[in-house]
Amino acid sequence: MHRFLTCASALSRPALRAPAAQSMSRSSVRCYAKVKTETGFAGVEVVPDARERLVEVYTQTLEAIKAVPADAAYRKAVEGLTKHRLQVTRTARELADIEEAFEGQQVEELLILAQEELALIPRMVEYKPWVVDADHKEVQIIHKNYFDSGPSIQLEPKPEPEPAAAK
Repeated sequence: MHRFLTCASALSRPALRAPAAQSMSRSSVRCYAKVKTETGFAGVEVVPDARERLVEVYTQTLEAIKAVPADAAYRKAVEGLTKHRLQVTRTARELADIEEAFEGQQVEELLILAQEELALIPRMVEYKPWVVDADHKEVQIIHKNYFDSGPSIQLEPKPEPEPAAAK
């Protein structure tokens, strides 16, 4: 089944026509975009105003992330991704263009991801994972041979062995 309907097939379904267009004849109604009918994901409904909702959530995310220090890697990553997605969402002509730009991710899926990221920001601000305690001991991972049992973890560097006494 097709995820998008053409103008002619959308106009033949009264539930998909705008109220003002329902009383008009088929030839007098102009269609500018395809109408999305399904997402293909169980439990994920089509969002009719997906572009507007994405722009709104991305804008809220960019505002909320300002609570994170500017030099934090988390803020840099979220800002970069969100600004890129916002720019693509604003400039795309159709929803299908947005989905194509993000390698087939559907706008409803992008909206869910954006809402989850927005909900995560207050938790990140609360837990401050970018702050390192003064008494933090750095963990060193010493890589062994590929065929050994795997890497070993050492909490503190081993002291250098004493040089052997000259004979």
